[in-house]
Amino acid sequence: MRRKEEKERAWERDQLQRALFFHKAFHEYGLIELAERLDQIKGEKYKWDLSNLAISETAWNIAIHRGLKPVLVFCHPDVIMENPKFVAYYRMLAILSQKSMQNIGLPVIDHELKGKALDKEKANKLAVTLNKVISSIIEDDPEITRLELDMLRAMSAGTQADGSWRNRKGDEAENAVKALVKAVIKEKDLLRYVDERDRWVLKDGRVFVFQKDPDIVVYNKEKEKVTAVEIKGGIDPAGVHERYGAALKTLEKVKKETGGKCRTIFVAAEVSLTDAAKQKINESEYMDRFFAIEEVLKNESSVQKEFLTELNL
Repeated sequence: MRRKEEKERAWERDQLQRALFFHKAFHEYGLIELAERLDQIKGEKYKWDLSNLAISETAWNIAIHRGLKPVLVFCHPDVIMENPKFVAYYRMLAILSQKSMQNIGLPVIDHELKGKALDKEKANKLAVTLNKVISSIIEDDPEITRLELDMLRAMSAGTQADGSWRNRKGDEAENAVKALVKAVIKEKDLLRYVDERDRWVLKDGRVFVFQKDPDIVVYNKEKEKVTAVEIKGGIDPAGVHERYGAALKTLEKVKKETGGKCRTIFVAAEVSLTDAAKQKINESEYMDRFFAIEEVLKNESSVQKEFLTELNL
């Protein structure tokens, strides 16, 4: 019963924080503001060469027939050159992620967030890429309305916010565990110095490296990897297999690099683990120990003491 109540409280806290994060993100993305500013633009001043802009004639006619201003539906390179932040509007309308744009060699984050200027070549490439997708969406729904356009962008923004939320949760957990280890090193007066790469060199010759994949690596005085810690902080059971898979890949690489000599530790939220995930962790030859992050971060808990003992702290 106690575990069930703890899971419910953890879920409630997480969902409240998530709701507030999404609400804040909605305003940070400027969905309403971008649409209102675009609506003020007189699209007729631009030359709409449909073939060069990759706008299908069918999609164009549907938009006109439905009374939708072309500038609110299709991306014109001159528009996004005048205001690069409008890239976000059209990208979300096409339901494309920032990561997918990065993957095809058209990164957009600096344009969307910082208003970084676009040259003519990139503006044309972006317009063509976005318009191809938008045209397909419009063709698929001849009765499309302005409200549906807004809903498409909202769906895309929600997906983007969800990705940001998951990254943030993972980062918070990772940073909390790293902060614990650093605090213990300081409290026990073990530190000799810290370099610019966040390498903590101890008086006994050991080195603690705080990085990514794995998140913490401990070297002995002979500069051999002796312990590796991978941390995953998400609590959503739906993503547990993805998190476990990523952790396994990282720790497997460490094991193979060291001929199995490095001790590997996986730290994750126990409330997120399904029975199947627990079984995989227990059976894995690449994960020597598992610790529940909830217990690791609980002051003076027996689990926290065990975790620190694994790091010889």
